[in-house]
Amino acid sequence: MRKSIMFVLMAACAATPPSQPTGGSGSGSDPGPGSGSGSDPAPNMTTQDFLKSLATQECTHAYSCMSQYPATTTTGDTFADNYGTDMTNCVQTDSNYAARDTIAADIAAGKITWDPQAAVTCLSNLEFPASCTDFFSTWDYPAPCYDALSGNVADGAACTTDWDCSGDNSVCTNLKCAPDTTM
Repeated sequence: MRKSIMFVLMAACAATPPSQPTGGSGSGSDPGPGSGSGSDPAPNMTTQDFLKSLATQECTHAYSCMSQYPATTTTGDTFADNYGTDMTNCVQTDSNYAARDTIAADIAAGKITWDPQAAVTCLSNLEFPASCTDFFSTWDYPAPCYDALSGNVADGAACTTDWDCSGDNSVCTNLKCAPDTTM
């Protein structure tokens, strides 16, 4: 299909004699660049797809930095404790990926607002730091990732996942949203 379109476009361009002006009084109905019928991945992306891609990209980066994982951590966790024994295990044990069906149900219940366009933006640039040390110590999801899943549950109300909570620094603790006291 692309070859056919390209051939038609080349033939149309070649059919215009160079002595003719290219401007004109046209109808003004050209919608301009970006108006094609290309596919937008956002409308078709599910929360489950988003969470799997998010976990996969994070795990891939973690495994690329595995040899630089700190020998001692403040929590005493090993690389395998935080990222699993292999890539498949890393994705499957990721807390967001593991909760994907709960998160989808919470979206349906109105506890979370889903923005597929923000999800696409998030996945297109997770802004991993150049340094593996920074990745393991300070990296967090960029803002569009948090915009993709926006909590609607106030502190003190019932929740099933951190994504339910509406406070910027709130987490789901004992099935209630509350400010994160570990920060």
